[in-house]
Amino acid sequence: MKTIAVSRDQRGLFALVFSLLLVLSSLSLLIQPTNTVHAEKASIVLGYYTSWNPPENLDPNKVTHINYAFADVCWEGEHGNPDNEEIPDDEPKTWSCKDFQGNEAELANGTIVLYDYETDLVELPKLAQLKNQNKDLKTLISVGGWTLSNNLSLVARTDETRETFAQSAVDFVREFDLDGLDLDWEYPVAAGMPNNHRDPSDKENHTLLLQAVRDAFNEAEKEDGREYLVTIAGAATWAYAENNELGKIAEIVDYMAIMSYDINGTWTGLTGHNSPLYFDPLEEQVRGWSFGIASTPNVYGAVPKDKLLLGLPFYGHSWAGCNEDNEGKKVMENGAYQQCAAGWEKPGLGGGTLNYDVVKPLINQDGYHYFFDNVAKVPYLYNESKGEFISYDNVESLGYKVNFIKETGLAGAMVWDLAGDDEDYNLLKTVSYGLGVSNEAPEPDPVPEVEIGLTDEFAPVSAGSLLKVLKDGEATGVQIQLPTDLPEGTKLKIEEATEGMDKLSGLKADGPVYTFTFEYPDGEAFTSEEGFGLTFPVKEDSNDPALYYFNSEDGEWEKVSNEVAQNEITVIVSHFSTFGIFVEDEEIDNDGSVDGNKEDEDEDDNGTGTGGNGDDDNGTGTGGNDDGDNGTGTGGNNDDDNGDDNGTDKGKDDANGIDKGTNNDKTDAGEKSGSSNKLPNTATNLYNMLAVGFIVILVGAGLFIYQRRKELVKE
Repeated sequence: MKTIAVSRDQRGLFALVFSLLLVLSSLSLLIQPTNTVHAEKASIVLGYYTSWNPPENLDPNKVTHINYAFADVCWEGEHGNPDNEEIPDDEPKTWSCKDFQGNEAELANGTIVLYDYETDLVELPKLAQLKNQNKDLKTLISVGGWTLSNNLSLVARTDETRETFAQSAVDFVREFDLDGLDLDWEYPVAAGMPNNHRDPSDKENHTLLLQAVRDAFNEAEKEDGREYLVTIAGAATWAYAENNELGKIAEIVDYMAIMSYDINGTWTGLTGHNSPLYFDPLEEQVRGWSFGIASTPNVYGAVPKDKLLLGLPFYGHSWAGCNEDNEGKKVMENGAYQQCAAGWEKPGLGGGTLNYDVVKPLINQDGYHYFFDNVAKVPYLYNESKGEFISYDNVESLGYKVNFIKETGLAGAMVWDLAGDDEDYNLLKTVSYGLGVSNEAPEPDPVPEVEIGLTDEFAPVSAGSLLKVLKDGEATGVQIQLPTDLPEGTKLKIEEATEGMDKLSGLKADGPVYTFTFEYPDGEAFTSEEGFGLTFPVKEDSNDPALYYFNSEDGEWEKVSNEVAQNEITVIVSHFSTFGIFVEDEEIDNDGSVDGNKEDEDEDDNGTGTGGNGDDDNGTGTGGNDDGDNGTGTGGNNDDDNGDDNGTDKGKDDANGIDKGTNNDKTDAGEKSGSSNKLPNTATNLYNMLAVGFIVILVGAGLFIYQRRKELVKE
């Protein structure tokens, strides 16, 4: 080994340079985007590319694998399915088998063939174009699917037909320059279309068929000098696990894509989620059972997790004829589980399958009210006037599922199908960004805006919605941003205030004054970790307006904020009572009968100081508190408070938990006096790194100067 001599003064110089680089690298962390949160290791993002609805303007760098759907198999000279319900009965449903050039040919039973020759010969070459843009992209042909699995049981039944299938798989991938085969057999042994061929031996034969393909690909790899993949798509049910040798199959295939969707659909008369992440006790109560796709790794327990892909739908299901006995009105206590007319793939919104790009424009338009189920972690729409229900996935729900994939250690995600996304591919961005495949984050879901009028009746509200308060049909400027953790089934009524209006000592109303009453499901009290955003408008000519709330316990009005931005006062609150815009009553102040500053002087005594206090008051400090108060400070607390003590027994929230941080600042307490808040971990780590870098600079500089002086002395 060759050695290099380094002088002592060079060592000092190296130490100095190293320390500077350390400091610069530490500083670079400060300018990294704070919202860049994705997987440390890139995962698989597989998307299905359907021949009948190919995706447009797809960025191939946002996927790692593409499965082209679907190829068929030739049986007794024909392919297709005579029971295909998507084709009218007066049109052909089966066709003579053809070779890859579209010429009729005598092909052995089990040979893989193109399904729609005219379309496939146009679309398959496009996969090669996508691979030119992403050299790491893998493309596979998927055989079967719901409609074309009718003869797979026959194909898998004998050595001869299995061998034919396997060798034709090699011919197919070579012809179209593909990277493997995906077998989507729906389903071995049981289920699938009613007239499919099936047999108890399918359980073992499925394994044998896949092994035949694997063996054929192994030989082809030696001849072609490239890798070929074998994969499957399987159902997210215990019955599927029972009817297949999943442990043995796992030793053959590269990965398995779990079709973790179609958990509920229009084939039943009770609505539900297409792809709920978690089990919902309410569904079990209403339906008799509930299933969340978070259980699928357990269903596939015989398979290593790093071979599993969780299926993510870019589509939803819709029902019609909902709650006809109730004039279409949603039964709030049943949440996402409403009684509707059963149907099977009815066209349009009347009941069937809807892609995300169709559902997205409907949100809070034309009566389609948005709801988010915080238990199942998926959204849905309900239209009372039309009696329609739509279950689907959005950016938020896919975000939860991507996190589940990472936390569980799965290999990645499978998407059905790529063309279902919106024109900006926000769903795909959610998946690929979250799993570390792409660095382009999605646009957040649009905030659902809902108009709500003054009324003495409760109206249903949904998590994450922005409520705009109307009076006599006109906008008041009052808005409530509901938190995303709001329980499903929450109701709200907003009324002109009467409470406390006879106790306006030194104050007069100078804008809206409303009483807000929330009613939570099952009469439970609720404290949001995020808080509610509350906005009130102020007049341009108002003299020092402020937002007050009525403390029903003390029988006094207390100032929340007088910080005005763009003619509005916005605060974060944890609970609701009566709020309004007030100014000091100058006439009363001039008489001296009321001290207009009393509110400010007594503010600390009333315990409504700003967040971050280190006191022991009885107030309602903002998020970030480290106090020992009895309040209900919102998100980020490190206190020992007693939570929501003021909620009524019926779940109606009249408590006075107020966050004094204004202008949407939930954590403005960090630098205020009396704060004992700790620095965030990221800030602490950066501080430590900078400190170490500074010390290394000093040491390096000292060594350099010391060595330099010694050299000068020697000279």
